[in-house]
Amino acid sequence: MTHLSRPELWAKIEAYEFPNFAGGLSFRDLVRKETKFSASKIEQAILEYRRFAYLSQVSDVSVVPSSEVDAIWHVHLTLTRDYWQRFCDGVLGQKLHHTPESGAVQSNNGYSKTLDLYELEFGEPTPRNIWPRKRQDVSGLVWFAGAVVSLMISWATRDPIFFFLALVLGAMFVLAILPSQGLSKGAECSGGTCHSCSSCGGD
Repeated sequence: MTHLSRPELWAKIEAYEFPNFAGGLSFRDLVRKETKFSASKIEQAILEYRRFAYLSQVSDVSVVPSSEVDAIWHVHLTLTRDYWQRFCDGVLGQKLHHTPESGAVQSNNGYSKTLDLYELEFGEPTPRNIWPRKRQDVSGLVWFAGAVVSLMISWATRDPIFFFLALVLGAMFVLAILPSQGLSKGAECSGGTCHSCSSCGGD
């Protein structure tokens, strides 16, 4: 069950039709060419792009798309007349900017808040294959503890095997604490003005 704060806006976004082109080329064909997504994933990602556009207009804080949603947005932006006139002006009622800024870093807190707002508005959690969740496990601590123990054994026994094992476990620790894959490279937006790498905003 949805709990939309602006159902009339969602109805307009949901009814919006992406353009087709000469020769039978469709928007979905463009997405497939640019992203290599499967047909089923394209349909799901387009739906989530619509939902993201809706969230950008009802949120009073920055919202952050996943990389899959951002990929659809990038393709839509290449269709400048359709994007700015039909979608932004005609459907959203304001501009939704996507302005890259060098050196910007994605706010994981903003991404988490976007997932929370999504569930609040649409009454269901985001699909994880389109909106990946940040890893929240203890694997990094396990690898770190293993590396420390191996170093201690290596020092006590003078056995190079344990030193090598410590190096391997240390490398696994580094990999475990790297940021999760699949999150947007920093797109943040709200119904107002937004600033960030791959950012958006209405004004």
